Amino acid sequence: MSVGPSFGDCQCLMLWLCCRFEVKRQQEFQSVDEWLHYINMDKYSEVLHAANIDSLDKVTGLGDKELREMGIKLIGHRNKMTKSIKALKGNSVQ
Repeated sequence: MSVGPSFGDCQCLMLWLCCRFEVKRQQEFQSVDEWLHYINMDKYSEVLHAANIDSLDKVTGLGDKELREMGIKLIGHRNKMTKSIKALKGNSVQ
């Protein structure tokens, strides 16, 4: 009896997620809200605006510590945001 997904299923899922993340890296955003919407973190729009994070340049200066200090308590959400921020930084260098 199968308890969960097979190793092959997990590999396929990871490949899909990695490819999807690479597509996100290529995306260019016009605003903080557009970026948050794209990564499904719209709920933090007010948090970032309250912290005066009103440009993508300011977003790229954020790390886990700053996100936590703003009140983003869930580590999974902070991780998702920091990975996306790293991708944004990578795009600005190109």
